[in-house]
Amino acid sequence: MKLENEEWLVVVEPMDSSQRRFDHAGTVRQVIRKNDGCCYLTRERLEKGGYSMGFGICSEFCASAPIGYQEAGAGEYYLKPGVGKFKKPRAGVFHKAANGSGTGDDSETGNICRGELPELEPEEYELCIGDNQVTFWGGSRSDTGYGYYLEKSISLVKNRVIIVCQLRNIGGRPFWVEEYSHNFFAFNFEPVSEDYRLDTQEMGMERFVWSEDRGLYEGQWKQRPKSYEYSLFHAATGRKIVERGDFPPLKFKLWQDLHCFCPECFIGIGLEPGMEKRWNRVFEFF
Repeated sequence: MKLENEEWLVVVEPMDSSQRRFDHAGTVRQVIRKNDGCCYLTRERLEKGGYSMGFGICSEFCASAPIGYQEAGAGEYYLKPGVGKFKKPRAGVFHKAANGSGTGDDSETGNICRGELPELEPEEYELCIGDNQVTFWGGSRSDTGYGYYLEKSISLVKNRVIIVCQLRNIGGRPFWVEEYSHNFFAFNFEPVSEDYRLDTQEMGMERFVWSEDRGLYEGQWKQRPKSYEYSLFHAATGRKIVERGDFPPLKFKLWQDLHCFCPECFIGIGLEPGMEKRWNRVFEFF
C-alpha cells in the first residue's frame, strides 16, 4: 500500500501473520523523498532469519508482560495486541518465550527451557484504504476474561506521517499495557556514525544511562513532560526526522546497531472494562 503526494512516498505493509513480536497491522516500511530518492528507514537485521525481524516504523505492545499471562493456566490463552493470542504451554512466569524468542522461564524450577514456543492464534484484522490514509482494526479475547479491540490509522499529510491508535478494553477484567514505536531509522542507508545527532532538549531529559543487561540507553527525567518531541539529524545528508507524541512518555530508550538508529518512546495504558485510550505519534521528515 502506498500513501503519496507530490514530494513524498510512504510504503505501508502488514507484518507476516506468523511474526510474534511486532504489531501485524500498519507498519511503515519506507519513507522516500521523491526529488532525490532519499530513504529514511531500514530493517532490524540486514541478514535474513531471526524471530523478530522488524522494519521501518513498527509498534509493539506488552514487551514486558502480555495481557492475562499470569492468570492463564497451561493450555489457556493470553493476549498481545496487534499480534493475537498465545496458548500458554505450561505454568510459569513471563519470559521472552511468550513473545516467541524460544526461551522460557519455569517459575517452579527456575530452569530455562529452550525452544518451547507458545502456539499463536494470529489476530484477524480488517483494513480500509482511503485518501492517503489506511486504517486497520481487529481484536481478540482470552479464556480468562480479557479482551481488547485495537484500531490504527496511518496517514500522509505534507511531509508528516501521522499514526493514530485507539485501544479498547472489551473484556470483563482491567489490564495494563505498554506500547512503543520501534523506529529503524537510517538516512539513505548510511551506517551509524557521529553524523547521527539526537536532540532531546524539548523533552527536558536529564541524561541517558547505559543498561548492560538490555544493551541500550535509557533516558531519565527529573519530571516527565506532558507530551514529547525529539529530533534526529544526519550531518552528511542534511536530513532530519522529528517525532512528536500527545502523551506523557513512560520511558524513552535508544537502541542502535551498525546500520540503524532507533529511538523508542513508550506509553503506559491502564484500562478498566469498557474504557478506551486514543493517542498519536507524528513523524515529520525533512
